Amino acid sequence: MNYYQADLIVNQNDERALAIAKDEVKKCTEARGPHEVEDRARAVASQIVNQGDLNTRVTLGMIKFILRKMGTLPGQRTLVLVSPGFLARDAGPETSDVINAAAQSNVTLNTLDARGLYVNGPQADQAARGFTSPQMLQANTGYGRDLASANADVMAELADGTGGAFFQNSNDLVEGFRKLALPPEYLYLLEFTPQDTKNNGTVHRLKVKVDQDGLRVQSRLSYFAPKADKQGAFAGQRKTADEQIQTLERVRRQAQASLLDVANYSCVETVERSERPAPGASAYRDLFYVQVSVIGGHERFTRPGDVREVPGGLASVAGTGLTSSGMFSMFANDLFSSSHASIFGAEQEQQILSYDFRVPRAFSGWMLVSGDEGSRVGERGRFAVDARSLKLLRMEVNAEDIPASAPYSSVRILIDYLAGTASGGPALLPSSAEVWVGHKSGDAVYERAYWSQCRKFSAEATVRFDQTEGGAADGMESARAVSVLPVGLRIPIQLQDGIHFDKAEIGSSVRAAVARDVVWNGRLFIRGGTPVEGHVRNVIADAKTGSREVVVVEFDKLVTQAGTSDFIASLRRSSRGPALKMLAGEAHLEKDGSVRQVDVPGVVSFLRLRGDDSVRAGSQMEWLVEDLSQRRALTDTDWEPTIPMGPTGQHSVVGLHNE
Repeated sequence: MNYYQADLIVNQNDERALAIAKDEVKKCTEARGPHEVEDRARAVASQIVNQGDLNTRVTLGMIKFILRKMGTLPGQRTLVLVSPGFLARDAGPETSDVINAAAQSNVTLNTLDARGLYVNGPQADQAARGFTSPQMLQANTGYGRDLASANADVMAELADGTGGAFFQNSNDLVEGFRKLALPPEYLYLLEFTPQDTKNNGTVHRLKVKVDQDGLRVQSRLSYFAPKADKQGAFAGQRKTADEQIQTLERVRRQAQASLLDVANYSCVETVERSERPAPGASAYRDLFYVQVSVIGGHERFTRPGDVREVPGGLASVAGTGLTSSGMFSMFANDLFSSSHASIFGAEQEQQILSYDFRVPRAFSGWMLVSGDEGSRVGERGRFAVDARSLKLLRMEVNAEDIPASAPYSSVRILIDYLAGTASGGPALLPSSAEVWVGHKSGDAVYERAYWSQCRKFSAEATVRFDQTEGGAADGMESARAVSVLPVGLRIPIQLQDGIHFDKAEIGSSVRAAVARDVVWNGRLFIRGGTPVEGHVRNVIADAKTGSREVVVVEFDKLVTQAGTSDFIASLRRSSRGPALKMLAGEAHLEKDGSVRQVDVPGVVSFLRLRGDDSVRAGSQMEWLVEDLSQRRALTDTDWEPTIPMGPTGQHSVVGLHNE
């Protein structure tokens, strides 16, 4: 069902259009009863109309926004709109506003029909749907033809109304661009003030004549009288479209500023990988750690605690199997810092704003690599932001236009971002990501990545613990200066405040302290009571009941008067009560209700048990400082990937590179 047919059903009660929609519902859904089929058809039509209206108004609003920006530029100004066209149903006032903006900004608007030479006939997808009669197919083809004509109408109206040209019905798009890049041969700006016009939003026709034969006049055909907000919907709709454009622009600017700050951060990335050789077969898993940062606009990988970049990049650390890059910053950069990303389809549900986006393959930096062969792909997906703060919350990216020669059938990436104060600043840092790669052989590989222990680069890296004016306490030597906590050190921690499962907010701070003095090699290393900073990293609710079942907390630094130290440690022991269970690392609720965790440094998951609704203050746990560069877990012995490998031994490297 297209926008034109949906409009006939919703706004014009066209019985034939409804009959075609019901015919499609019967073939594509399990709806069978006549009332159920009609209700489903009308619901789909209403959804398409609402989305189409919104997209049209946002598109026209964005054109008007660009025209106004161009009005401040010097010289002669021409804007070329390349589009397959769009249906401007009930958007006459918005179209009129665009023409007004072009005239006020002295911009000529040229339009090019991106469909090229368009054939009005049954399309392959229409024939494949199997309409119940030739009449149904003919009628549906007619709706497609009417939609194509209506789409072109608004393109012609915008060009005619601004003194521009409309290039259509030709596959020679190069010639089209050449012609449209030329300034108009003659251009006149005529102004008049209408008399006794009522502010009722009605359309008024215009006609320009010349007193010389043989000349063709191309001019604006109509204008709309203004309409007060209280008298109807037009003004409110224009305001809504303008607000959406302004909101999207604010989202872009905020994301761009936050991405600039990402270059000042370094995080520990925990990567868990699995491979399912065939449907129903068990998945093999392994786990490794790297340090990631952005240097010179590119993601750089080192081993945790090491400042030297790993020769061979991420693949040399991961070894054989799937490796993924780009999630730390490059995908967000491709979307928000590039002029080639198209963002559209704004939707709001409660306090979440969602947008669809697309980056064409020609302008994408996403490369899928198998062995020594690489393929550039396009990006298509969706992202969500908080409606109040406009902070990015989640991004979904799907590979588009995968070349036929590539061994992959699909690639999907889902990235969640740190919220609140979790990142310790304005930087747009990821919290976790999932990567799904489907292979044409039917095999599949999966990767889940977590970022923790994120640090802003500082000129001072030395930290002193437990140094007092009077010297060492209790006859022990004073703590030595350290930049990294020693491997093997055990640190007991006690919660200072309770954590309520139903009130915990992602990003909110969690207070803890070292439970007692910590001695290392006969020296007082950390005094009991030393603060430990943390934050709520995630809150997980049961999908069926909505009850909050898991609160994930990250402890990321020890704080003394002398400075701070990274908390790269893993939970080893914990206190347990009748309503408390702790798991090392980040926990997940599986579909079957089971709980699985990944050992992310500095992270602990609190599970809700019956009898209490909070993690009590005073709960204790013991952490062990580890050398993550030497740690690698293999959950299944003798893991050998079964997906065919390339010459380099890497069967799939999914990476984004800004080239």
